Amino acid sequence: MVGIRGLTAVPNPSGNGQVLLFAALNSVRRINPADGYQETVELDMKFFLGTLWNTTIPYVLCAYNDFLAYTVPDTGEKVWLFGFESMYSPLEVQKNPQWRTFKIDFLGHYYAAEGRYFIRHATEKGIAFEVAEVADPGLPTLVAVRTIAVSPFPADQGRVLYFGGFDCNSQPSHNTGWIYRGALTGN
Repeated sequence: MVGIRGLTAVPNPSGNGQVLLFAALNSVRRINPADGYQETVELDMKFFLGTLWNTTIPYVLCAYNDFLAYTVPDTGEKVWLFGFESMYSPLEVQKNPQWRTFKIDFLGHYYAAEGRYFIRHATEKGIAFEVAEVADPGLPTLVAVRTIAVSPFPADQGRVLYFGGFDCNSQPSHNTGWIYRGALTGN
């Protein structure tokens, strides 16, 4: 089992100070030190992804490093980005052979081969999550977004993100790490 990942201080949704955001036990959680260390589950990732993709998700691992705070240039909205990997059951892969999968774990589950990440929105309406993907048909085994960084180059004006990743999941691998540059479009 995986312990705490991605421990990051974020603004308290109730507006008072900061709370600690982290991932553990297939969920995104926060702890409020100012409220007796009250713990709140913000997102059950297995349930969310299972509902989104209409399947059962046996396992999710996310926030390999931290939750990246990012201000969307066009709107000024502050979001938090974090990569993840997920698994599919053998039965679901048999029913959906079009899914891109990678290797089989010791329990017979397939890793999703997509480079996906979550976007956490924290607005006055509450906390919401969406899923986005780094896609490259030429490299069908991205597996996991492990890190995300805002471009440090002034010419990019905060409109470029770099994504890096792969997770070999204890399997021998060679030349599998990747980095992609993604640019926001529009005004």
